[in-house]
Amino acid sequence: MARLGSHLDIGDPRGDGRFLRLSWHQNRRVIVVSQWREGVCISSTPVGIEHLAKLVGFLVGALQEAVSLPVVPEATRPPSRLAQLRALLGPRPRGKAAESPDLTAAVAEEQRVSGW
Repeated sequence: MARLGSHLDIGDPRGDGRFLRLSWHQNRRVIVVSQWREGVCISSTPVGIEHLAKLVGFLVGALQEAVSLPVVPEATRPPSRLAQLRALLGPRPRGKAAESPDLTAAVAEEQRVSGW
């Protein structure tokens, strides 16, 4: 039987100290679902006891569906759209290279040099 203050932490595969926490608050009869990053709660949603049966049913249905699907190895999965975009654009510039150039000044200089 869950006690007041008991919780379950689920690590986020993206890392960066992210995890999902489910905590049971017996006195309020709610489970709080919260998102954490590096020890700081960044979002939380209390789920009342009246909604828990639907939540459990949803999780069980997802698990049933997942076990009926073939496992696709990570290497054969197509890259996500974000990964495709990152590959196309290359690494993000950092430092001075990341600063936006003053295009107005560059155009004015080009016009001055070219005699426009």
